[in-house]
Amino acid sequence: MTHTLELPKLKETDTGALSDWMRFLSFDDEAELDALATKDAGIGKAVKMLKYMSKDETLQFLEMSHQKYEWDVVSMRSEAFREGEVCGRVGGKERGEVYGRYEGTLQVARASPAKGLPIDLVDRITGLDAEAIRRLQEN
Repeated sequence: MTHTLELPKLKETDTGALSDWMRFLSFDDEAELDALATKDAGIGKAVKMLKYMSKDETLQFLEMSHQKYEWDVVSMRSEAFREGEVCGRVGGKERGEVYGRYEGTLQVARASPAKGLPIDLVDRITGLDAEAIRRLQEN
């Protein structure tokens, strides 16, 4: 559910925390801002930060640059994590495929002589040398 708050429709008689925040967002004078700050601790923190940021354009620029830097760091870490995840999946899949092919080769080498295939043919099919095929059959 979405709610829309229209600052121009705020009435002087409206009360409550939400009305106070709406007044903060549309304040007209410092006295009103200070009154809201003393009434609500959260608004007090926001007023303090607003005044701090409003003092100096250089300070505003530095604060925005620092915030952008922090966002960039978070973004880069997230991207690096996603890339690492993808690389890990791809690398794991490749290693699994290589291991599977190797195990398949060993199974063929073990079972072929029992099926009557000569060792030199098994050697050509699997790429294993004749001695390795004999050792596999013995185990």
